[in-house]
Amino acid sequence: MHYKPWHIDLLAVFRSDRKMSKTRSKPATFNVGDEVAAKWSGSNQFYKATIVRKHDINYDVQYEDGTVDTVELAGIKKQETPTKARRSPARRQTTRKSQSRSSSRSRQGRSSSRKRPSKEQDSKVRGCQSQSPSRTKTKNEAVPINKVEENKDQFSKSLSEDLKKQIQIPKLQVEEMFTKSSKLVTQQSHQETSEVFKSVSTSKVSKSDDENEKEEVKSKFKMGGPIGAFVQMLFLPALIVYVHLTCTKDSCSLLKIPLVPQTLSDYVGKETMLIYIVWVIFQALLACFPIGKVIRGIPITGKKTSQILKYRMNGFASFITSLLVLPVLMHFGFPLTFVYSNFFKLMIASIIFSFVFAVMIYIKSLRLPIYSINPEARSGCPQYDFFVGREIHPRIGKMFDLKCFVLNAGMISWAILVVSLVYKTFVDKGSLNHPIILVASCQLIYIANHFWHNEHYLSSATIQYEGVGLMMIMGFFTWLPFFYCIPVMYLVNYPQYITDYCLGGIAALFGLGLYMYGQSNREKYMFRRNPHGPSVAHLESIPTMKGKRLLSSGWWGFVRHPNYLGDIIIFISWTLPCGFHHFFPYLPVLFVIIFLVGQIMKSEAGCKARYGASWDRYTSHVQYRLLPKIF
Repeated sequence: MHYKPWHIDLLAVFRSDRKMSKTRSKPATFNVGDEVAAKWSGSNQFYKATIVRKHDINYDVQYEDGTVDTVELAGIKKQETPTKARRSPARRQTTRKSQSRSSSRSRQGRSSSRKRPSKEQDSKVRGCQSQSPSRTKTKNEAVPINKVEENKDQFSKSLSEDLKKQIQIPKLQVEEMFTKSSKLVTQQSHQETSEVFKSVSTSKVSKSDDENEKEEVKSKFKMGGPIGAFVQMLFLPALIVYVHLTCTKDSCSLLKIPLVPQTLSDYVGKETMLIYIVWVIFQALLACFPIGKVIRGIPITGKKTSQILKYRMNGFASFITSLLVLPVLMHFGFPLTFVYSNFFKLMIASIIFSFVFAVMIYIKSLRLPIYSINPEARSGCPQYDFFVGREIHPRIGKMFDLKCFVLNAGMISWAILVVSLVYKTFVDKGSLNHPIILVASCQLIYIANHFWHNEHYLSSATIQYEGVGLMMIMGFFTWLPFFYCIPVMYLVNYPQYITDYCLGGIAALFGLGLYMYGQSNREKYMFRRNPHGPSVAHLESIPTMKGKRLLSSGWWGFVRHPNYLGDIIIFISWTLPCGFHHFFPYLPVLFVIIFLVGQIMKSEAGCKARYGASWDRYTSHVQYRLLPKIF
């Protein structure tokens, strides 16, 4: 037996170590603007991304869909450049190996030796490319016919087995692999692989998607289900009618059964109905005017859609225009006291219009695909879906957003009612006392602040997740203007007198609530826009599997819902000038507290379902929902 000299082996080891030392490279570093492949948070998948910010040990990257996340250096690598296809086992067989050795064994060995599906898939695709007729030169005498047929059968069999095993591979990759591998086989094998692909992709992927869609169509009932929705359709308008009948200029008692009007003319008047419809049409025309800047909303992601809606921010211009119309109407002989005299009929007109408008939007939503419908309105029960709202972002054209129109029209109607009631007091008494001036001023400032920072409201849960149904439409058209003006209405009928020191303290309380409400909404909106912006870059946040980040510092580190806390403080402040002689003016405060607590529980349940463990981390960091140490 012949042995190699020992110094030859030692020399080979030395050369291999020297070669490895030369090829060993330093850890890669990246700069801002580099295009890399970054690992998605919570998974082992790499996606195309761009470096947007560099830290000491990690990087902020922006993926192709716009998501920005922080990734460690180990989760970033350079994008692989496309390489030439490797020579397939069959081609190496014809050039290097003898004809007696079967290439099917090499293919089986290659396919069974790999453990990671992605590499195996890539190798098959490269092999298929190298065996395409346009790029290979085969010899007629290279392989016998029976061997060729055997190779084809083995390949189609292994391909079908691999497809069945790799069902979890995205559908596009399976289709790409199939189209490239179809060039290898004859007409018969092509039909076999097509049948395999159809059986795998259709029965396992498409069929499962359809079944999942059908299972997800029926959503869980909330708010008492269909019976609860039907009861609320009748109870909510009846409640606000009862409230305004119990407290009038003659008497005010919530426990006393009021005198109910007996005739239809006491509820509905042609003149008031016509004036209300004209008013709504006027607000729609103002919303269509090309005044104000166009804002890109928060990205909306769905099961099959991902879009960014555009909004025209002309709410403040509509608000000012509507206020300027009042003196114009008075100049042409329209009495502004008409609003106070027909307050009850105008409220009934708003209820009727809310039902009609909700029916129109419901009919519009019947043509929507199943994946565009509000997840909470897929119950299959018409009255429940009608109440909740089937469509989240109903629009006419590209820019006329019906949800924003309903909200803005309700806020402007509230302001008109406040001005009209104050004018009624001035006409009757010739002067205004301090409490009604403070309450009216606070409400008008609150409405003006809403329109001035109207874009901040785009990041709210109402705009992003809630459907436009009867509940929302009646809430903005009826409850918002006719219920929140109760403190002003009470002071018109029952004037109060408070010292200037108390009024100053109430004004300071209102300023605190307004500042908390505005800054928290602004902080959330700016962070949703760009978490690395200069105004929010210092804030801490918790990443989620959805690509979003949860604010855990600033106002949102104080309590989980600081905007709701500011809203409650605002409502309390403009109710305190009404005194404590009667509970009637405090009904809006009680309603707002109950409503916002319900919204908190609803939104947190949704956040728990969407973000999972990330939401648990956030709640452990920010422990209180609304009031520190209490709730």
